[in-house]
Amino acid sequence: MALPISIQTQTPQGSKTITEFSHGPISFGRGTDNTVVINSVAVSRTHGELLEAGSQWVYRDNKSSNGSWLNGKLVEPGNLALIRLNDNLTIADSSLLIGESNISPNGKLPDGNASLLVFLRDQFKFEFSFSSMKKPFTLGGPEASLLLDGAPPNKVQFTVTRMTTGSLILNTKDLNTGLYIDGKEVRKTAQLDDRSLLEIGAYKMVASLS
Repeated sequence: MALPISIQTQTPQGSKTITEFSHGPISFGRGTDNTVVINSVAVSRTHGELLEAGSQWVYRDNKSSNGSWLNGKLVEPGNLALIRLNDNLTIADSSLLIGESNISPNGKLPDGNASLLVFLRDQFKFEFSFSSMKKPFTLGGPEASLLLDGAPPNKVQFTVTRMTTGSLILNTKDLNTGLYIDGKEVRKTAQLDDRSLLEIGAYKMVASLS
């Protein structure tokens, strides 16, 4: 499970609050039924949420009206973004700082590992840890880490391998459907950066290289 975090919220009026959380989901929005209520007309009623994904946290923008930004980069509506300590999350006109929690066993999010966080239709399914599995992530084939519905089970569509340098390299094989990394179609070898979003069919995968 993901380790506890603290969230410092600051509104445009300068009001600050710090709240600690040991588990998710943590919803943000103007509506009073959210975990964190942000009193700003610029914030949507159900703006976005932090979700536990194995040992990590991810943020999802719930197709808000005025958007979300992680460290200044737009989080595309409906997409998932990996969260780390000291990240700045901007929700419309309000700022959130992700920090350490006093209730965390070791005071930091996990590091020293590379993994893929696998989601099906935005529901978290599993975390593939390259250090513990000690093998590539494989889509399709007899030793598949994951099979796509309707895809030939005996054909490998792509693999993701952790190199000795720590980087993740994706190699396409017998690919028969669209594969996208950070919104760009991929048909050959590509490198996955930290926080890269991989999409294929109904699946989304977030790369974590900490």
